[in-house]
Amino acid sequence: MYLMYTVFFSIRSRTLFTIHNLIACWFAIIAFVGVFAYGIGYYERVFGSVNSFSFEPYFFAFVAFLIFMWPFRQFAKKKVFFLGVPNFDNKKYKKLIKILMGLYLPFFLVLLNAAVHLAAYGGAEIYEAVHSEGVRLYQYSNLETKILWIFGTLFQVTQSFILFFVCISFTQMKNYKGSIGFHLLALLYVLSIIFLNNFVNGARGYLFFITISCAFLFLPFLSVYPKRIRSIFLILSFCLLGVFLSYTLAMTESRVESSRVETPMTSVARYLGEPFPNLDHLYYEKVRNHAMGVRMYGFLFPSNIADQLSLGEQHFFWERYSGVPILNYKTIWGDFYVEFGLVLSFLFMFVYAAILRIFIRKSQTISIEMFPIFWYYLEMAGYAPMLFSKRDYAGFRNLIICIILYKVIKLVRERKRSWFA
Repeated sequence: MYLMYTVFFSIRSRTLFTIHNLIACWFAIIAFVGVFAYGIGYYERVFGSVNSFSFEPYFFAFVAFLIFMWPFRQFAKKKVFFLGVPNFDNKKYKKLIKILMGLYLPFFLVLLNAAVHLAAYGGAEIYEAVHSEGVRLYQYSNLETKILWIFGTLFQVTQSFILFFVCISFTQMKNYKGSIGFHLLALLYVLSIIFLNNFVNGARGYLFFITISCAFLFLPFLSVYPKRIRSIFLILSFCLLGVFLSYTLAMTESRVESSRVETPMTSVARYLGEPFPNLDHLYYEKVRNHAMGVRMYGFLFPSNIADQLSLGEQHFFWERYSGVPILNYKTIWGDFYVEFGLVLSFLFMFVYAAILRIFIRKSQTISIEMFPIFWYYLEMAGYAPMLFSKRDYAGFRNLIICIILYKVIKLVRERKRSWFA
């Protein structure tokens, strides 16, 4: 179904390389990997034998996919228009980017310091400490913790401006030849912060999925980049992919080195191949109790679970409560289904889709005030075939901040047509 959807819209728009079509293709790829992992018998070796798969959960997951794709269908065509973007040689514009880069510096330095201290540990040790025990092998000072909270949040909600500006500037670099070094430096700076943040948290998936989100942003414009820019961009992309792939393989090998069942390759196959088979085999009609938002949005509900239990104990508590393994991948709809049940899962999918659709004023058009919220949803789309990635306090907080930023920037733009005049 996902492949047919992707092919239909690709034929209709005469290209695969649109924001909408690439997201649909990503869903189709993960669904195919799931079929492949089951077909070669690896899925059953890890998760147990499967008598058969029922049609219902996959029909519901596809309906949820259609809801999720609803706002992105405004970008099913190749042409995208940007409103409010600057002249990329303008001094005020470059000053704004330099200010943002300067504000990211405390966050970058704290992450770099933590990464230096954590370099002596293996990837598996860092991951288990953070994600299973809820502790850190490097203890941040009070000042560092405040920097991570303030400047980390700032980075998360404003990195989109640099990513979008770099992407758009590359399409116009014939007119602004002196800007390429400046924009490449800004891009590498943002990516290095993402990489360090990934490393100190012992993660491998975050880096992978952010790369997918960047592909949604940059690939639709690759054909309109000047030839020289396209060559530089492709060389840089392959170099970065090489670095990211080496890191991911090292992290994977570290995690499975004590396993008698998995190798790095089979681990990756399980990682990408489990979401869709899991939907029916582990989750659909097997959830004993739905948390009804207390697990995903625990900060909105009075509960002592987070205060009294370690992260590993919280996971165990919710698995006993729901009767299913909550940490396994199950697609974005699967996460909402386990949390809220069948009917409410669609309601929450619709609410999230409607929020983005409200801010898309015109088809194929992205205004400068939309950059933070649109990147927020591109990040969500990168994870969507696997899980709902904005399911915690930070995800909710960043959405609210993105909406506020939209309102503030739109108000300023209405009063002053150009910030960069």
